[in-house]
This record gives sequence, C-alpha cells and structure tokens, in this order.
Amino acid sequence: MHDNHRMATNSITAGISQAKEASLFRTLRHRLIRSMLRDFLQQSRLRVVLLLGLTALFWLAMFILFYEAFALLVTAIGHAPTLARTVHAVYNVFFLSLLFMVGVSSGILFYGAVYKSEDVRLLLTTPARTSTIAIFKYQEAMLLACWGFILLGSPLLIAYGIVNAAPWHYYLLLLPFLLSFSSIAAGLGVTGCLLLMYFAPRRRLQGITILGIVGVGIACYFAWGVFKSDQNEMLSIFWLQQTLDRFQLAEQRMLPSWWLSTGLLESAHSQTAIPYESLGLLCVLISNGLAASLLIGYLGSRLLRRSYGNLVAGPGIPIRFQTAWLDRAIQRLLRPLPQVVRLILLKDLRLFRRDPLQWTQFLLFFGLLCLYFFYVRRFNYANSLMGWMTAIGFMNLGVVGLILSTFTTRFVFPMISIEGYRFWILGTLPIHRTTILWSKFFFATLVSCLPCCLLILLSDLALQLWVRTPIVVILHQILCICMGFALAGLSVGMGAYLPNLKESSPARVAAGFGGTLTLVISAILIVAIILPPAVASYFWVISEYTSRSALLAVFITITTSILISIISTIIPMRLGFRAFRTMELR
Repeated sequence: MHDNHRMATNSITAGISQAKEASLFRTLRHRLIRSMLRDFLQQSRLRVVLLLGLTALFWLAMFILFYEAFALLVTAIGHAPTLARTVHAVYNVFFLSLLFMVGVSSGILFYGAVYKSEDVRLLLTTPARTSTIAIFKYQEAMLLACWGFILLGSPLLIAYGIVNAAPWHYYLLLLPFLLSFSSIAAGLGVTGCLLLMYFAPRRRLQGITILGIVGVGIACYFAWGVFKSDQNEMLSIFWLQQTLDRFQLAEQRMLPSWWLSTGLLESAHSQTAIPYESLGLLCVLISNGLAASLLIGYLGSRLLRRSYGNLVAGPGIPIRFQTAWLDRAIQRLLRPLPQVVRLILLKDLRLFRRDPLQWTQFLLFFGLLCLYFFYVRRFNYANSLMGWMTAIGFMNLGVVGLILSTFTTRFVFPMISIEGYRFWILGTLPIHRTTILWSKFFFATLVSCLPCCLLILLSDLALQLWVRTPIVVILHQILCICMGFALAGLSVGMGAYLPNLKESSPARVAAGFGGTLTLVISAILIVAIILPPAVASYFWVISEYTSRSALLAVFITITTSILISIISTIIPMRLGFRAFRTMELR
C-alpha cells in the first residue's frame, strides 16, 4: 500500500520539479519565521530583552573563562609542540562530545517535528515528496540544535585566536566550519532517528534490551577505568603524557571532530596568506554535510511514510493489559505515600518512560557523564593541591546544578501546562488540587536528587575527596539534596502559578515567559546555594583544617544554604497552590 501511494504521489508531482517544491517549502519557512518574530516582538518585548541580555552575559562569561584558561595553558606549557598537541587534544575531545550532543539533540528534535506534529500529518496527505519533507524538517532540526553549539563554541575559538594572535582569515572561517560541522552532526542524528523509527516498532523489546545491555556495559567499563586506572602525580610529565594518551580515542582522522579541530588550528597557525590545508578540510566538511542532506532525502523517500504509519497505526503487536514489573517495583517503593499521591506519581513516571523526547535527553546527559569519567580519572596529588581539588569538586557541583536547572525548567515546569484541555477531568475526580501539585513535587524531587547525588559522589571518588576530606563529600551530598528540593519546588510552583494551558508542546511552554523566568531564578538560586559554602570550604581546606573561624563559616554557610533551599521551595509552592486552587479548568 505504501509503494502504491508513493507511485501515485510521484505521478502527481511529476509536473513540479523538486527544486520548485523546495522553493515553496523555503517560502513557507520564511513566512512562518517572519510571523513568529513579529508576534514575539510585539507581545514579548521584555522576554526578548531578558533573553538577549542573559545570552550576552553567558557568552561574555564563557569568553573570559576560556581566555584565562588558554593564557594559563600558554604560561604553564612553555614547549610549543607540547602546547600544540595539548590544545589539539582538548579540541578533539570538546568537538567529539559536541558531535554527540548535536546529533542526539537533532534526532530528538526531528522526532518531535515529524512524528509528533500535526503539520507533517497534513503534508503526508498532499502530493509533496516525502524526501522534501524529510530534508525540510532536517534543516529545522539542524538550525535549532546548532545555535547552542555555536553559542558554546564561539567564545572558545575566539579566545584561542586572541591569545595566539591568529590571522584575520581564522575568524572569517569560524562560522563556515561550525555550520558545516553542525550539518554532519545533525545528519547523523536524523539518519539514526529515521532508521530507528522504521525498525523499532517491529522489534521494540529487542531494541530496548540491546540498548540497555550496551549502556550498562559501557557504564561498567568507564566506572572500572575510573577506579582501577594508574595514578600518577598530578601536573607531572607522566600525568600529562597519560592524559594526552587517553585523548587518542578522539583523535581518529575519520571523525568530523578531527577535521574541524585540525582545520581551525591550521588556520590559526598558518604561515601563508591563504590557508590551503584549512580550506581543504573545510571542503571535506561541506561535502560531507551536503552528502548527509542527500542521504536524508533518500531515506525520507523510502522510510518516512512507512515509519510514520507504523508509529500511528502500530506494528501489529498485540497490546497486553498488565502492570509492568517496573511499575510494580515502584509501587512497592512508594508504599509509604498516600494512595492518591502514589497513583499520580506512578502515572507521571509512566508518561516520562513512554515519551522518547524526555528519556532520550536523560540518556544524553548520562552519556556525557560516561565521556567525562573516561577522560577524568583518579590521580595522586600533593596536599598543596587540596585547595584546587576542593574548588574543582564545587565547580563540578555547580555545573551539575546548572544542568539540573535546565532539566527541571524543560521537563518539570511544563507538567501542569501540557495537561491543557484534559484538565476538565480533574473536576470529576475526588482528588484535591493540592494533592496533584504534591505528587508533581515528589516526582520532580525524585528524578532530580538521585542522578545529581550519584554523579557528584562518583566525581568526589574520582578526585579522592572521600579519602582526604570526607566532610566536603558530605557537604556536596547535602547541597545536592538542597538543589533538588529547591529546583523541584520552584519549577512545580512556578509552573502552576504561570501556566500556559493553550500550548501542547513542552518545549514551547518552557521557552515562554514563565519558563524563562524560572530558568533565570534557578541559575541565581544555584549560585546562592553553592557559592557561600564553596568559599568557606576552600579557605578551611587551604588552612590545613586548623582554622576554627573557617570551620565555623562552613557550618554557617551550609545552614544558610539549607534555609535558602527551604524558602525557595515553600514560597513558589504556596504561590502555585493559591493559583491552582482558583484556576478555572475547562
């Protein structure tokens, strides 16, 4: 049936060239963008100013951080060849991780834009070619995924160019390099999404089992490498050599990340007026990006309609109406909670588990965690470096907290809004509205505290903080719990206080004014919770644990952080309760 439909579509579109059809899609995209920008500027000027200001501050902070890091690296490593190899290795790892991030993000965006949108359902009923639809959505996913990559990569590359006095063509080639690299990464993600959606509905259980086994195996391998690796003195020549040797995995010449890093460094250190080798690598990136677009068009013409039909109509697998073993285990764990809260919490966990747009992003987070532990292993260091190790531990805590704030804003804040028109059901149920918010809060706290505490514990073990300063490790766990409760209360409370019941997309709800405001408050909250005890702990450690005033400051600041967490949990939840009780549900 799919083949007959494709033949009929081809006969109808025979009078319209593919170039003309692509031009119509581009015109449609331009009109949609102009309309969206016009409405955005007319109705949300405060949001625009706030977003641009925060983006500029973030970019400036990243630029200063990278500039100081490169300046310190140039001063610490005086040998030019060793410095060049070190920077090249760091670039390879950085861009390889971004290749993974952009690829997975593009696959997630493509899945949401194709298999979960109403416009594609309409387009599939028209004579439009499925190859054009696939390329059109691929370009959208690439643009949405690469802006964060450019925002994160541009301060790094510009700072390196300024520190090393790079020629003018280095800055001119930055954007073409980044865009061509993004097209390859997005192409890999979209290709994987098309293949997965074509084969997964038929072999769902087998695919999930294989992915689970592979994921557990990789995690065990990395964990074994963290705790069984050779320990060399930090900042010694052996430590530097061992670190560079571990980077060899990211230095494979068939990787697009190697083409990007090598091309940029060749342009920055070119001895000629025209960087021929850099331009050659840029041509390699561009040609592969164009090939990725052609491949997606071919796969779209062959797989898109059939995979969409399999997802909508089902692959013919009989549905079993029984409780899964995971749900039964969760019910036993949640038995101390009231039955109503337990059922709503179980419902939220089921929705989270069944939505690929959510759990795939959590897999992305833990995949980067595995990459982090592969390159950051245990090592010995002198007691004089304990202050630095303590600072690194709190920096890891801050990074995890900021990532956690984005996850709670992206997933927890829209939980009330995405119910939308289904909220009228609540009026027919014997459930108090505060019970619904409490269940959302417990769910958000559970998914926030567990991965955060585990990640920071593994980080502290890798840094040997548990052996040398166990009090700092305990402080880290307390702060993780504080962040989990505070961010959960803030996201749930603000989500009920500023809902958007007219929007069904969680991403659009999170990108609205309420989500932006919640993200800003979350970032400020993370700094307020972590910074005071971090400063006090640093001075207590560098005093070799002899300063009573520093120890007193640690207890005062950790108590202050706990109070901030309690206040930031109670106030938004009270606002959410008040707004949710008086909300008119239709």
